[in-house]
Amino acid sequence: MCRIVGRRPAAKHIRLTMSLICIKERVRHSVDKGFSDSTLLLRPEDGPARMANVRAQKTMTIGEGGTALAFVALAILSIVIAAKAYTPEYAFHAYLFTAGSIAAVFAIINRYYDRPAELPAREIEGKPNYNLGPIKFAAAAAVFWGVAAFSIGVFIALELAFPHLNFDQWVNFGRVRPLHTSAAIFAFGGNVLIATSLYVVQRTSRARLAGEIAPWFVVLGYNFFIV
Repeated sequence: MCRIVGRRPAAKHIRLTMSLICIKERVRHSVDKGFSDSTLLLRPEDGPARMANVRAQKTMTIGEGGTALAFVALAILSIVIAAKAYTPEYAFHAYLFTAGSIAAVFAIINRYYDRPAELPAREIEGKPNYNLGPIKFAAAAAVFWGVAAFSIGVFIALELAFPHLNFDQWVNFGRVRPLHTSAAIFAFGGNVLIATSLYVVQRTSRARLAGEIAPWFVVLGYNFFIV
């Protein structure tokens, strides 16, 4: 600790010098304890951007925290449902929801630690900063489900032309046709509608999608429902 001596008016310049020395020693002591000097000292030439980054502290948003808590509750509820299920098929789907909810919680927490302290800017150089990640994922999922649905459609069409292809009860026309219909309408068509909706709403309103977790919840949740 520094102790400033000298009480007489003539020693004012001495006390000022001692004060500056004490401040310097305290900063050096803080650096020795493990604090970065870049967070303690800011030079005028660093500009407001660096000062804002130094002051910025990472906090979990309401969307991140609320969604993580909701998935924790869903995981617990799914475990209870699986334990009280009367059929193994129902319990299997409940366990799927449990695994998906736990994976979602870890994904949200991992995203929180990986992202910067500041959220993405709403505008960049006066232009809207659109959130295109969920749109690209939904478009890629639509291509995947489209190929799967149309391939199954070709197979069931061949089953009508060549009946001997109905060689097993699990691949006959009656079982495979509902799979083709569901994949074409819900998986392929649903992802196309979601992708176009998220794109059009941003372009027409010239604004970024609200929230960073909600768009991904819609896209990933819908494809999990398809599976």
